[in-house]
Amino acid sequence: MAWDGRLHVAARWALYLGRGEATPPHTHLPAKWVIGDDVTVRTRERSRRGGTVLVDASAPHEVEPGGGEVLLVYLEPGVSLSPEATAHLRDAWAARSFDRAKAELSHVEQRIPARVRLAEDVLRRGGDLQSAAARIGLSVGRLSHVVSEAIAAPPARLRAWHRLRLAVRSIADGASATEAAHLAGYADSAHFSRHCRATLAITPTMLRQSALTVDDETPPSPSPRGTARNR
Repeated sequence: MAWDGRLHVAARWALYLGRGEATPPHTHLPAKWVIGDDVTVRTRERSRRGGTVLVDASAPHEVEPGGGEVLLVYLEPGVSLSPEATAHLRDAWAARSFDRAKAELSHVEQRIPARVRLAEDVLRRGGDLQSAAARIGLSVGRLSHVVSEAIAAPPARLRAWHRLRLAVRSIADGASATEAAHLAGYADSAHFSRHCRATLAITPTMLRQSALTVDDETPPSPSPRGTARNR
């Protein structure tokens, strides 16, 4: 069974509501809330079925939807949910309301220094670390220190995450895996495929074959088709 649902990608968080298939072990930079009735989440420390589960940032884990729908919320470093917001997400899940969940996430708390946000903006648009450092007037070494201190992850890890986001968005815009890999700066489509599977537990081919509706409010990237279009 392919992933079949709706995905919204914002600047610092992402939301998915729909059905899916069991994933192999994988890890990604954002923390992830998993909400579902039949879903099972396995980490190195525990296995939990049903309810609301928080997977810590960069923690290896597996998700088994159990045949039902699941709500996934990805929160990038520096973004958090209050207990009240988490309760509202549970309510949105109970109503199977994507729009209610999306509205709740528009008020997430962000604690990212301004210069780190500027550097991230460069990385999100496909720029390299040198360009990001130049944007905020720091050396690459100093940028590494500032970013690591702010988000508890090195800028290379942050750049890899944003590169993957850029490639996935290109797939949603209609690009082939080869085109998406080229636009995002991967060595080749095989490199993109390995990174996609290790991080999201799906391949670019699976992403293209899935019945996903993608809403994206992140800064636009070049499209190999000339214009961006969401499915």
